[in-house]
Amino acid sequence: MAADPAGPGTGELGGDHVTERTRRQRPRSSQTVSLDDVARLAGVSTMTVSRVLNNRGSVSGQTRDRVVDAAEQLNYRPNLAAQALSSGRSRTIGVVTMEGAVDGPTSALAGIEQGARALGYSVTMSILPELTPASIADAVDYLQMRSVAGIVVNAPHVGLDDSLVTALSTPMVAMEGIEGHTPVVAVDQHRGAELATTHLIELGHRRICHIAGPQDRLEAVERNLGWRDTLAATDLEPAAMLVGDWSPASGYELAREAIRDQDVTAIFVANDLMAIGALRALHEAGAAVPARVSVVGFDDIAEAGFLTPALTTVHYDFYELGRRTFQQLLTEVASTESGDGGGGSQGRREKIMMEPALVIRESTARVPRAGRRR
Repeated sequence: MAADPAGPGTGELGGDHVTERTRRQRPRSSQTVSLDDVARLAGVSTMTVSRVLNNRGSVSGQTRDRVVDAAEQLNYRPNLAAQALSSGRSRTIGVVTMEGAVDGPTSALAGIEQGARALGYSVTMSILPELTPASIADAVDYLQMRSVAGIVVNAPHVGLDDSLVTALSTPMVAMEGIEGHTPVVAVDQHRGAELATTHLIELGHRRICHIAGPQDRLEAVERNLGWRDTLAATDLEPAAMLVGDWSPASGYELAREAIRDQDVTAIFVANDLMAIGALRALHEAGAAVPARVSVVGFDDIAEAGFLTPALTTVHYDFYELGRRTFQQLLTEVASTESGDGGGGSQGRREKIMMEPALVIRESTARVPRAGRRR
């Protein structure tokens, strides 16, 4: 990521994220790919492809997705100079995010960048040391001054809303969440926690502890609620809810605390990094996983399947989250330019939820007989 001399904490996203399918289907030179090629692969007219790529006219979301997919597969590259001259519109989108995003969040940003680059957009980042209403407003102002076509805000913090930026004319979409009217593309965190907790209940666990993420983060709050609501639906009392900071170190310390309750036979951990620390603590304490304590994580990071024992966890596709966020931003841009009043700042609250899935591995098992309680 190259530094942007025009402002602190900004940069251009680069890199080539190539799937095997895309590699097979790409022509040797992107110059050989035409609108007709994209139209044939997408099964639409050349006019429809033009509307999607130039964000003009009314096109259904499903059709727009097919065109974007086809453009990505064929590595289509529009003539940006000609488009800028003819339309006077920027081919840049802005992304506001927090400093220190790792692993999953980084993959989501890669999904935005890949989708954008496939349609000839560049991406300008505004990376903030902390997310506050004032810092977000400043970042959005900065990106507007650069005449970006649209803005993605990744600010899933409790209490942050779009009230300081809803008067802007630039279309905006929130990835994972922000309070207010801005359209949101997010993973159903509550559902993920339901899947994890239900799995443990079905294995016979009745005393289930939760190592939660920071409660100023929307994802952590929703995962906590999912745990509590699932227990309540089966008339089970929650064991301790212990708040960590997403790090392995906090998972380690809190797991040691959790097993002081001898009746606890399972721990639902709000992310895989804390679950890694929890597994180490349980091993050192002689609380075998899963013979004594079952553990479920959340995120399904790349290392989850290679731990000892391999971690049962809630999976969602970070890359696809970023990709869908970019596609929703394109819809907002097209709606605004067509005069349909699109964009969350105009009062409409679009919310696209992605479904998570439970990946069952070795860290969960039926509750030990001596630990079974009604």
